[in-house]
Amino acid sequence: MTEIEETFAGRLLGFSLPDRHARGRLVRLDGVLDEILSAHAYPPAITHLLAEALVIATLIGGLLKHESGQMTMQAQTEGGVVRLLVCDFRDGALRGYVDFDRERLASLGANPSLYALFGKG
Repeated sequence: MTEIEETFAGRLLGFSLPDRHARGRLVRLDGVLDEILSAHAYPPAITHLLAEALVIATLIGGLLKHESGQMTMQAQTEGGVVRLLVCDFRDGALRGYVDFDRERLASLGANPSLYALFGKG
């Protein structure tokens, strides 16, 4: 059994595998993700982090029971390169933003760990 839900964020696909007693959800964000990420000149590590957070926000937000429901995911850090990450899913629409220290990020190299990005979060 599958259920496809169209949202402003893209497509959510719910599925179940009865023989395996498993259920899951897939999301395809298409151009929405590109639109959000291109609004700021994020470096690759931040782009990747925000993209993953937006996918998670969509998967969780798509589970809301009420059409007018809202889910906000926020990470504030202490001592990390990322100071604030916010993803917002509301009425099927998606937004996201990251505030970070550009100089400190550059000193971490191309593929910083989550601990390096968030410190104490």
